[in-house]
Amino acid sequence: MKDEMRFWPKKKWKQALLVAFIALIIVVPVAFGLMGYVNSEPAFKNGVPAAVLAVGSPAFEDGEPIPTKYTALGENVNPPLIVTGIPMETESLVVVVRDPIVPGVFSWTHWVVWNLPPIEDIAENTNVGIQGINGWNRNGYGGPDPVGERTYIFTVYALDDTLNLSADSGQGALLKAMDNHVLAKGQLTGTYQK
Repeated sequence: MKDEMRFWPKKKWKQALLVAFIALIIVVPVAFGLMGYVNSEPAFKNGVPAAVLAVGSPAFEDGEPIPTKYTALGENVNPPLIVTGIPMETESLVVVVRDPIVPGVFSWTHWVVWNLPPIEDIAENTNVGIQGINGWNRNGYGGPDPVGERTYIFTVYALDDTLNLSADSGQGALLKAMDNHVLAKGQLTGTYQK
């Protein structure tokens, strides 16, 4: 009689706790493993010394605020980038823009674009290359739209090949495809606060 009056009989509570425990053991490590992979860096090409690209922008200095034009509150277009130090063997460039929400564990993807030609000037609002899926599950650039001040890392990679990825690929698939193809990389950091 007492069991019938309970919101959830004792047996059911035990079953629910068992299911929750199993979910924690399986789901949490898998989720963190996937997040860790998504945020891992692709390996440099075997036998090639890691080279550094110089990445800048005429729109803002490294570590300085990103102009509103390049955010969700403005025109929401990618800022122009200048890349120097591109190795001679480079076949294509990749740009990944991330907000490292939990550094080393989880980041929000604002832009992934690959198969850019190895040129020094990446134009504002570029339509060159293949624009992949960002954190909003949309193709192309998604500018900053933070709560409080956030940091945004623009990483440019020089690759020894072009990538055979469809435009519905996101950051995880892109980073995996780049493994052992990276000749050089460089970063530009910007901030934004509403």
